[in-house]
Amino acid sequence: MDFNLLIMIAMMALLAWMMFSAQKRQRKQMEELRAMQQSLVPGTQVMTGSGIYGTVVSTDLDNNKLQLQIADGVVITLAVNAIMAVVEEEAPAAPLTEDAYEATASEAPASDTSSDTAK
Repeated sequence: MDFNLLIMIAMMALLAWMMFSAQKRQRKQMEELRAMQQSLVPGTQVMTGSGIYGTVVSTDLDNNKLQLQIADGVVITLAVNAIMAVVEEEAPAAPLTEDAYEATASEAPASDTSSDTAK
């Protein structure tokens, strides 16, 4: 057999194996996502595919819908498939104080306003 033919067969086999493993990994991720979506209960904090964060108020899995509270008094209805991730509760970031603004301003490099380059 020709050496080039062997290399081409090996490359095709490697390509086929890579495609198969990528498809298997993607299928596993989709199954995990579906399981997460089906396990949503009221009170769960989630993120939608478009980046909206909110808390699940109610679910209607038979009709593939859920209600999501995104702010006080603001509830939207979404398809269950729109939920992409469950968000772990994090402590809110401390608001910046006047001291923090002054510290960041003093750490900023001074701008060079000399006109040496303008000559």
